[in-house]
Amino acid sequence: MNIQQHLTTNSLTWKEIELDLFRALQNAFTELFTALLEDIDRQLAETRDKRRYHLKDKRRTTIQTLFGEVTFERNYYLDREQNRYTFCLIPFSV
Repeated sequence: MNIQQHLTTNSLTWKEIELDLFRALQNAFTELFTALLEDIDRQLAETRDKRRYHLKDKRRTTIQTLFGEVTFERNYYLDREQNRYTFCLIPFSV
């Protein structure tokens, strides 16, 4: 039940308000953080050394944050110098 529903039914407790607000903040954080990571990855793709890093495809990745799991897509490359596949965006400790 969301905050608006609680207000209209008058069955509101502080704990319910706190939980509803926390869930809303979790969702907002997940959306914003996903957009941020994907934007950083896009910028890295645009500025990469295209002779060295050949774009293979996009891969879905999930990381743990203080607000829960965040899933995003990032580019996957063939590093021609190292002859191995890699990501340019390697957040924290995925």
